[in-house]
Amino acid sequence: MRNLLFAVMLLLALVGKAQPTSDVEALFAKFKAAARFDYDFPREKVYLHLDNSAYLEGDTLWYKAYVVRASSLKPTTLSRVLYVELNDADGQQMCKQLLKLDSMGTADGAMSLAMPVHAGYYEIRAYTREMVNWGEAACYSRVIPVFAVGTNPQKKSVAPAQADITQLYIPSIERNTHLSLACPRPYSMTKSDDRMLTFYPEGGNRISGVGQRLAFKLTDGRGNPVDDTISVYHADGSLALTAQPEHEGMGDFHLPAGFDNGYATVGGHHLNVQRKVKGDERKQLPLPDAVQGYALTADVTAEGVDVVVTASDSLARLDNLLGLAVFNRENVCYFDTLTMGVEPVELLVPQRALRGGVNRLELFGADGRSLANRLFWVPLDHADTLRMATLDVRQNAAEYDPFSPAVVTIKAVDANKRPVSGAMMSVAVRDEQGNITQTADGGMAANLLLASEVRGYINRPDLYFVRNDAAHRRMLDLLLRVQGWQANTFDVMCGRDTFKLRQPIEDKLIVRGTVYRDNNKREPYAGVSLDLRGYRYAGNALTGEGIEGATVTDAQGRFAFESNVDFVGEYLTQFSLRENNKRRWSRLAIDRWFEPRLRPLFAPQMNLPLYQPTQVPAGVPPVEDRLFEWKDTLQRVVVNISGTAEVVARARKYKGFTGNRYTYGGGERNGLSKTQHYINVQKTWEHIKDLGYDSKVEFVDVLRLLGTDLEYDRYGLVDDTRLLDELDNAQREKGQSAENFWASADRKGDASYADNWFSGSYENNGSHVIFVYINNCYVDTARNIGSALMRVDCENTKSVAFVEDNKRESAITGDEVRGSWVRYAVYIYEMPDAYRTNNKKGREYRHIQGFSPATKFYSPNYRKFDLPSERDVRRTLMWAPRVCSDAQGSASVVFFTNSHNGQTLDVSVRGITADGKFISWN
Repeated sequence: MRNLLFAVMLLLALVGKAQPTSDVEALFAKFKAAARFDYDFPREKVYLHLDNSAYLEGDTLWYKAYVVRASSLKPTTLSRVLYVELNDADGQQMCKQLLKLDSMGTADGAMSLAMPVHAGYYEIRAYTREMVNWGEAACYSRVIPVFAVGTNPQKKSVAPAQADITQLYIPSIERNTHLSLACPRPYSMTKSDDRMLTFYPEGGNRISGVGQRLAFKLTDGRGNPVDDTISVYHADGSLALTAQPEHEGMGDFHLPAGFDNGYATVGGHHLNVQRKVKGDERKQLPLPDAVQGYALTADVTAEGVDVVVTASDSLARLDNLLGLAVFNRENVCYFDTLTMGVEPVELLVPQRALRGGVNRLELFGADGRSLANRLFWVPLDHADTLRMATLDVRQNAAEYDPFSPAVVTIKAVDANKRPVSGAMMSVAVRDEQGNITQTADGGMAANLLLASEVRGYINRPDLYFVRNDAAHRRMLDLLLRVQGWQANTFDVMCGRDTFKLRQPIEDKLIVRGTVYRDNNKREPYAGVSLDLRGYRYAGNALTGEGIEGATVTDAQGRFAFESNVDFVGEYLTQFSLRENNKRRWSRLAIDRWFEPRLRPLFAPQMNLPLYQPTQVPAGVPPVEDRLFEWKDTLQRVVVNISGTAEVVARARKYKGFTGNRYTYGGGERNGLSKTQHYINVQKTWEHIKDLGYDSKVEFVDVLRLLGTDLEYDRYGLVDDTRLLDELDNAQREKGQSAENFWASADRKGDASYADNWFSGSYENNGSHVIFVYINNCYVDTARNIGSALMRVDCENTKSVAFVEDNKRESAITGDEVRGSWVRYAVYIYEMPDAYRTNNKKGREYRHIQGFSPATKFYSPNYRKFDLPSERDVRRTLMWAPRVCSDAQGSASVVFFTNSHNGQTLDVSVRGITADGKFISWN
């Protein structure tokens, strides 16, 4: 409010100057519209606190989510449904969970890292449905490694917590030839000796005839920063200047006003030129083209921000009146007007008008068009530090014997040393000997203030907050100039461009979609009665829990069911459609495929910084100074055995064989254990039906859909029209035989999923035979994968696993490791209860996901009935996601250590209060 009043007072003073009132009013109207944008279209942010930074196959990943409103950074009062998903390096979704957010904007959950999760790099993402409107950059994202123990990932002969990095295995990611529904993650890495050089002119564009600073980022082809010298040349080949990266491959240089359209080189390395060139031309990267416009320069000082605006020659003589505004996220901070002439305009945005964190300087015209903008970092002042709670974390011993009680106490106070009560915290305590990689992730402040305001990956965001000095401010400035991200452009905020809230704010579980008539014209089916009836589905069996609802489609055939109950788990749901009380054939499309586009992975995200136990975070006293005396008052339970029990053997009636064809040979686990590439047919099949497409689709059509090149809309969502077109093409080609369909020469290089994994394994005459199994029973040997897959029925199939040779390069040793001895095989697994989901006239079936069931962290109690065991090698000793501070700001957790001698603890605490105070401690 103080900043808005400051802007209004400044505006009133400016109106008295010799400026046309109408121009000032037009600029201020655009500023006011931009100031209201957050009220009309609020945005959210999310941060995940994980129990660990690296995992082993079969572990459980525990997490706590904190969702805040982006403008205020206070717990959200908007969304009540959070989506958390785990995706592998190819982009295949391993797990997706729905969590209910409480009144503090928090939720906690757990993900099993058992099969189909194998060793590899995984991205965990979190977002609300409302966040999807701003694309993938608005979502929380973090890459985690999942290791296998031993050189052969199928043999876990070493106790997991005792294994060092040399005994662990994690495969290097494989290159994707194209972006498809089967491999939706972009692969942008090239050779390590390539050089990727990108320029970022200050203000957004390089301006003709104006001296200007250009930031740059220099990496190798795999994304690792490099320190090579950059040489900038004039168009005639004469050297203009040289520059060197300063931090993480980032730096900048100043181009003089008279510089022509030159180019840059990096030693003798090839550069990522975006146009097709040959020979030595690949060593020259043209500088950004100069355009007519306004150059914007900003330098942060102790007094505020020194701003210089310079116009290019053609605009300098127009004496245009422009607006200058400052935003902190969506909050307005400052407004001013300036008249541009031949001379540059200099002004100071005072410190009192700014807020700590990422600020945005915006230059705009009376029509609301953004002319230039610049992100800059303002050091956190006293008002900002009031939001940071200080923790005093103590423990009852520096080292622990095996199976000993451990106590960690927490005392939270604010900047005025007053207790912080009612803070909801998550506490993770790890066995320090079991740490594999660095456990610091920057905490809530670094993620919500910085990492969520940039695009791409930040290596150790916590390092930018070590101290407030010139070096760290310079690092932050380069980071924002290179990776700065704007959720909303000024054109959108002021209303010049329209903003459509495509995804709603979801305050309850919603099932919405469209009903189409049963033809290929996608005609909306209006005014029909639609009933929903679902039953809880667990362990291939229906339970007694149910949900139901009824509605009528509108003129566009749309419908929506909003749940008034928080149903939990997966429900097999029947949708019944009637018109004039008669069942009708129709096509049901459900709007639930709104996962944002996946971001590419680069080598820095997959670096494995080993844990250094000797490193103590800045500001944290050594453990010897954080000890307290604790009296062991835990109750001991002694089991007394009185008398003698007689064991009597009783004959039992033989009940025949156990198991069935769906569990034979280990069931689906058998195929999953032999490969890292599989299709969740049930999920893909429901995706096709949710597009509103004809249900008479064969499995080869599903494969074709999985191989379709992806296209995205403006929201970063998959363009369904492209998928529908590909299905239509497949239906028109049904006249071809399976043999010709898959092996014909004109399909070589096509985006079929089967061709993806077997492209080097067979030719028209078949260079390798492919073994086909259904429910682990051998059924055929094929030289053409197409003929084998023609036997698959979408309605009855659960999954298909492809095994080529399963050799992968270890990211740790560089050696080639074989995951199994099976080569060139296809494992097909049927769904035991497929008969339940067969569509009928006026009736369609879907699996609807409710909130994910709560999972409780298991912590043994060695004072009661749990017996000490050498097999207790837990790496996470305690995960307590809901620890609340009392009136004195205090809380504690009690747990038992594992089987290690001389055990030390690694503790991380995160939390938030109702008024938005952050709690972060490592």
